[in-house]
Amino acid sequence: YIIVDGIRIVITQNENIPISENDLYRFTTPKVIYDEEQAKFDVEKINVFPNPYYGYSSLETQKLGNFVMINHLPKKAVIRIFNLAGHLVRTLHKDSDSQFYLWDLQNEHQVLAASGLYILHIEMPDLGKVKVLKLAIILGTEVPDFY
Repeated sequence: YIIVDGIRIVITQNENIPISENDLYRFTTPKVIYDEEQAKFDVEKINVFPNPYYGYSSLETQKLGNFVMINHLPKKAVIRIFNLAGHLVRTLHKDSDSQFYLWDLQNEHQVLAASGLYILHIEMPDLGKVKVLKLAIILGTEVPDFY
C-alpha cells in the first residue's frame, strides 16, 4: 500500500510481470469544480460528522486536534453555533470551493466548548437557503500521564 496525501492506492502484482523498483506509475485526477446548481441540490445532504462527538473522531490525527466536519457545504456559508440556552458560541465563515469545513470545537475565545447539545445555523447567502443541524458533544476526561 502506498499512502499519498491521505489517499490509499493499492498496487497489485500481475503473476506474469513482477513489480520492480524501476516501475513508474502516473495518474491524474480531475480538478475540483464548484457547481452552484449541484450546491443547491446538496443543501439537503449537509451534515455534521461525527454526531454525537464522543471525545474524539477517527479523523483526528493528534490528541489536541479535536474537530467535527461539516460536509456538503456550498462555496460560501456562515455557520453560527449556539448552545441550548441560545448563546452564540462561535461564528464560522466559509469561503472556499471545498465542500468541507472543520470546526475545532472552540468558542470565539479559543476555549474548548463544553459537553452538551448545540444548534448549527448554516446560512448560505449565494443560494438563499438556511439549514439547521443539531450536534451533541460529549468530551472525555483528561487524565495526565504524570502529576
